[in-house]
Amino acid sequence: MPRFKLPDVITGEMVDSKELNGTSMLVTFFATWCPPCIQEIPNLIELQNEYSSRNFSVIG
Repeated sequence: MPRFKLPDVITGEMVDSKELNGTSMLVTFFATWCPPCIQEIPNLIELQNEYSSRNFSVIG
């Protein structure tokens, strides 16, 4: 995967994919005007919470 930098939606701090080396990631793209996108956010949060201890991150 190419290296990327994106702002954390909660803190606004930049997240560098290099810092996530060795982590399994689910990368998803969504828009605030997209109802199905908004509906899936609770599921993504649940995935992050359930699997974060196993080096899994949701990037969205």
